[in-house]
Amino acid sequence: MLSTASSPAAITHLVVRVGQWRCALRASDVAEVMRAQPVRTLGGLPPSVTGFARIRGEAVPVVELSRLLGVDAASKY
Repeated sequence: MLSTASSPAAITHLVVRVGQWRCALRASDVAEVMRAQPVRTLGGLPPSVTGFARIRGEAVPVVELSRLLGVDAASKY
């Protein structure tokens, strides 16, 4: 029998690490989690947008959270 803690209904946040920070995203705001995909870069994008990935035939913007938050992603945690 599964405990309530391991039930998908009990998952309320996705915790990610950005440099030394830990950030919690509401699970209801996360559409999907997948492996990194190839990114196509374009000029003229905001600094936090690294480019676009093709997901199921659609171009989806790829945002680098460390750039968006102004955090040094290479810092040790």
